[in-house]
Amino acid sequence: MIKGLSSLFIRSFIFLSLLAILSASGAFLLFNHLWHKPLSHNEDQLIDIAKGTNHIQLAKQLSREGYVPSPWYYTAFRFGFSIVEQESFTPKAGEFLVPARASIADLFAIIDKGISHQHRLAVIEGVSARDVVIMLNKDKRMTGAILRIPQEGTLAPDTYFFVKGTNRADMIARMQARQELILAEEWANRGANASYDTPEEALIMASIIEKESGLAQEQPLVASVFLNRIAENMRLQSDATVLYGIIEEEGAHRQVLKSDLEKDSPWNTYRRKGYPASAIGNPSRGAIKAALNPMPSQYFYFVADGQGGHKFAKTYQEHKKNVRAYRRALANQKQE
Repeated sequence: MIKGLSSLFIRSFIFLSLLAILSASGAFLLFNHLWHKPLSHNEDQLIDIAKGTNHIQLAKQLSREGYVPSPWYYTAFRFGFSIVEQESFTPKAGEFLVPARASIADLFAIIDKGISHQHRLAVIEGVSARDVVIMLNKDKRMTGAILRIPQEGTLAPDTYFFVKGTNRADMIARMQARQELILAEEWANRGANASYDTPEEALIMASIIEKESGLAQEQPLVASVFLNRIAENMRLQSDATVLYGIIEEEGAHRQVLKSDLEKDSPWNTYRRKGYPASAIGNPSRGAIKAALNPMPSQYFYFVADGQGGHKFAKTYQEHKKNVRAYRRALANQKQE
């Protein structure tokens, strides 16, 4: 009798032990499946976790945004993370990029590491400081407001990376610091024939070069034309400076008219000798380098060649021939 009960107890214990092992194994397999199963998002997603968010709030947020079926799953995954990673799960505040088809394991690792997503902001060559400010003030990824236009030419064109919530004034400061460094480096390495009295003059010249030619290989030659003119006490006669004056004074983007060339303005280099009152945009490092390393030449004139570049001339008579050729090319293009 006792022997039979003992045998029954042993068999029951073995059965229950096996059942427990199978249950634990099943639970582990289920957890492992859910832990590594891709989420339902087929595109990259941004998840924004506010500062001070606790576990209960994060559980509700992840459920609301479709990352977990319900807040209860969050608790299971939270403890699962602690077991797998051998450390407690500590959510961080920030905006995080969750790649398409990422798993719960990926999601928890991303939030635990707290590496915020980097947004991109492109500032193109030659853009005005006013347009940069307008662009920043419209960007809803940033905070604060810029109320004053920075000095023209002091913002470095480049691609900038930032996290959501960055202050707009801080972005302006970054652009100014970069442009200041670029100008200082290029000024220190300027060529012997860079006849500027100050780095600010070079910056103004670079902004004109940027507007007059988009071809990097000919910008040093454009620089030489303008410096040759200044050396001979000639006016720069740059349409780009006149256009900038129109925008500053009228707030309008339009074509330069012949009558505009006759109006006096701090930026009308047809009427005033020397440099205009300020830079006429924010020049790139390439334009600054070209301004400070002009190609030696005897050119005083240039005009568009209809192919994206320019034809250069030493005399006004030669320049007039180039202008007529350019006009004929334009007329032929219209006929075609």
